[in-house]
Amino acid sequence: MSDLIDWERKRPRVTYAQIYQPGDPGRVLIAEDDESIGQAIALHVIARTSPRELGSSVGEIRGALLERRWADAVVAWMGATGHVVDCYPDEPVWGSAPDDRPIEFELQFTPLFEETGA
Repeated sequence: MSDLIDWERKRPRVTYAQIYQPGDPGRVLIAEDDESIGQAIALHVIARTSPRELGSSVGEIRGALLERRWADAVVAWMGATGHVVDCYPDEPVWGSAPDDRPIEFELQFTPLFEETGA
């Protein structure tokens, strides 16, 4: 069975968020779970925004942050700044193949190495 899907959830997991504006590569934050990524976005992205950039949304964003309503704060912040926040929860962390399981062996059983009949 393929290791591309971690059916048994044996791999460590992370949540990550990509924060960007169209045409800008932006930045990525990585955290251990949804609550942690919410806190990271709140503290390291939203709270570092000048109130002048937020216009009339500043009160709504401040209130959402102080009440730990991370999603509400993110939505209001995106609307005020034009940034996009894409979150990817529960992603597996990949590592190198162990010495007792050489990757070259596993590679031979992937579609790239199948005979095409040509």
